[in-house]
Amino acid sequence: MKSKTKIVRVFLAVMALFVINACGQSDKSTSETQEAETTAADHKEEPAGNHKDHAAVALNAEESTVWKPSGEGVELIGRDFHFIAGNVDQLNPVVMSEGGENVLQLTTSGDQAAFVFHNKMGNVGIAITLKQDGYEGTLKIIHHAQNTDTYEFVSIKGNSMSQGRIVNGIEKVFDTKSFDSTPGDWMTIRVSAAGTHYKGYLGDKNITHGHGDELDAGYIGIMTEGSGKVAIKSIEVTPLEAE
Repeated sequence: MKSKTKIVRVFLAVMALFVINACGQSDKSTSETQEAETTAADHKEEPAGNHKDHAAVALNAEESTVWKPSGEGVELIGRDFHFIAGNVDQLNPVVMSEGGENVLQLTTSGDQAAFVFHNKMGNVGIAITLKQDGYEGTLKIIHHAQNTDTYEFVSIKGNSMSQGRIVNGIEKVFDTKSFDSTPGDWMTIRVSAAGTHYKGYLGDKNITHGHGDELDAGYIGIMTEGSGKVAIKSIEVTPLEAE
């Protein structure tokens, strides 16, 4: 009788250990599955318009952000910007040194290409220091961009500057003026979009001025519609108050 009782106790102890081990394995499997799902969600690829890259330059909504090129050209474009038109192959970006400073050189193909910072801004001032080397066509500084059918711009073509917007594919030009510049020289093109007031500058000289309804916050960047070389030394973005 004692022998049978002992056997029963041993059996029950073995079964208890088995149940405990099984529960532990189940909890571990559930934990690993949840961790895998979380990791997959964290690394899920997002559409270009919602791109989030925490290593990239993030525009500051309260103070000026100054972007300057660093690293390799293709890697740089992919890190700090995304395309709303065209792709990197149409720009052949190369980071090179000039006068002790890094410069992003684009060699454009003639097809439209537009690359923009990843986060959106509303009222904004933009200053881009650039030069054109044999570039033929239109070069645009774009802002409040939702896509290629809706954005605002200051454009230069030769010695002419235009300011306007495209909304749902329909273009409206606010102002067009000529300016003096020497081909191949560095220039700073400045844009001011504050409330319903829009201005374009060459350096500190106001060239264009227009008015229009305030658009929703959008992306900021550069659009090329021409062929040749464009070099970019810096891009400064500053939040503004509505006028």
